[in-house]
Amino acid sequence: MSQALANFRLILSHPLVRGARVKALFRMASWQLRSRFQREVIVPWIATQKLVVRRGMTGATGNIYVGLHEFTDMMFLLHFLRTGDLFLDIGANVGTYTVLASGICKASTRAFEPDPSALAALRRNIEINNLQDLVTVHGVALGASNREVAFTMGRDTANKIATARDSIVA
Repeated sequence: MSQALANFRLILSHPLVRGARVKALFRMASWQLRSRFQREVIVPWIATQKLVVRRGMTGATGNIYVGLHEFTDMMFLLHFLRTGDLFLDIGANVGTYTVLASGICKASTRAFEPDPSALAALRRNIEINNLQDLVTVHGVALGASNREVAFTMGRDTANKIATARDSIVA
């Protein structure tokens, strides 16, 4: 399925945009246009939090279109996480869950992200939201054993432990 079709399906089925699908489609069109002229776009997000987003960040752009891209998981976090709780964001990517956990819930977050590009974006989102006192970033992957493994890079939310069939993009 093409990314454009996936975006339309997200907008048409997402619970936060029922009754406001035209606005969500406008946000998608506006993002597509703005992202072609600006290297990074700072987007107002939830409450006073912002996201710094660039083209190709498909997970983060879903939040621009519908508010909370992964609605069930994100609402679970917002509902149950409290000030002072410890939140582990394993595979943090660009930090959307980190921003929710520390920026909204005021939890202490340990964010783990091995991809250097995603790690830079994660740090940028922490910085723009002034969350340095609540978030500790680790540029590593976590797993069941203590060893080094090849990891795909540059695939946004689809990064994973590389297999012999994967091309590793740095």
